[in-house]
This record gives sequence, structure tokens and C-alpha cells, in this order.
Amino acid sequence: MNAQRQRPRPLGLTVVAVLALAQGVLGLLRAVHFVEVGSDLFRQGVVLLPIIGALAFGRGAMVALIAALYGLFAWGMLARRGWARPLGLTVALVNLVLVALALLGGEPPGRALLWAIAPAIMAGYLLAPAGRRALGAGQA
Repeated sequence: MNAQRQRPRPLGLTVVAVLALAQGVLGLLRAVHFVEVGSDLFRQGVVLLPIIGALAFGRGAMVALIAALYGLFAWGMLARRGWARPLGLTVALVNLVLVALALLGGEPPGRALLWAIAPAIMAGYLLAPAGRRALGAGQA
């Protein structure tokens, strides 16, 4: 394990970690937007708008959690932790499913698919032999 840390960090690993970090930061900004919308709706109306506001808060919390997991994954990749690969694959899969649900829910394809770029690249790298080698997966 010590020898693994002394090897130079592969460029692909660094690129994927930076993409994940960017996805996390953008996700946090989107979560703030959902919270702002929820806050505005929560103060209006008697029943229906506050309920919709609470749903926006919930969506913002879910987006913030996923964004935090992207940050944790990026740190794990740069530190070459073994748990980073399964975490990254899980977060990428969840993100891709959420993008598909957004498309089914009427989100414009251009905007929804932008959120799928980083997770698709992450999953591709983590499933490729280079990604498995970079984190030590599959080694005897």
C-alpha cells in the first residue's frame, strides 16, 4: 500500500477527481437554488405552496448530499483510497438515474444532459482497467 502511494498519480485519476470536485461545487450551487425556491414558496399561500416549498427543500437537501459525496470521492481519488472507486461508481450511477428521471419529468435535454457528463466520464474511467489499476482494484 505504501508503494502505491509513492507511484506518480495518473493523469486520468487527477482529471476524474477534478471533474468530480467541479460536479460537487456546481451541485452545491444548485442545492442553494432549490433551498431559495423552497424558502420563497414556503412563505406563500396556506397549504399547497408551503408543501411544494418543503418538497423543494427536500430536493435541495438531496442534491447537497450528492454534491458532498462527489467532494468525498474527489478527495478519496486524490488520496488513492480503496473506498473511492465504489463510492464514485455509486454516486455516478445515482446521478445518472436522477438525470434520466429529470428527462422523463420534462427537463430540457440540453440542461439535463450537462449533469450527466461528469458522472459518465467518472464511471467510464472507474470501470476501465486504468481506473482499476490507479486505485489498486483487481491487484493480487
